[in-house]
Amino acid sequence: MNCEERGLESHIKSYLSSWFEDVVCPIQRVVLLFQEKLTFLLHAALSYTPVEVKESDEKTKRDINRFLSVASLQGLIHEGTMTSLCMAMTEEQHKSVVIDCSSSQPQFCNAGSNRFCEDWMQAFLNGAEGGN
Repeated sequence: MNCEERGLESHIKSYLSSWFEDVVCPIQRVVLLFQEKLTFLLHAALSYTPVEVKESDEKTKRDINRFLSVASLQGLIHEGTMTSLCMAMTEEQHKSVVIDCSSSQPQFCNAGSNRFCEDWMQAFLNGAEGGN
């Protein structure tokens, strides 16, 4: 194995060794923190509603932002479709969803939901209970 291949192997091993902690654990922590209220976070992500997190530590804020990023459709649909979707979404002015983390159970303000988000919230909770 030459020097370049060893460098690449080292980089890949480093990436893979931290992948679970960097990618899976933040989502799992958010699911466990919000439980049934996860439906509000899913709705915000899918409707491109801004989310403001108050009274939270930096790790929790990062976890929430990572969850919002992976739960949104951004990057998964074509630009033209995205433009149409964003125009449709902005016709109805969104207030920011505010998450107050000052108590043991986070409180939501200006949050919405729908049946789709409720069904997926349940899927996330079932996955968390099963350890997935």
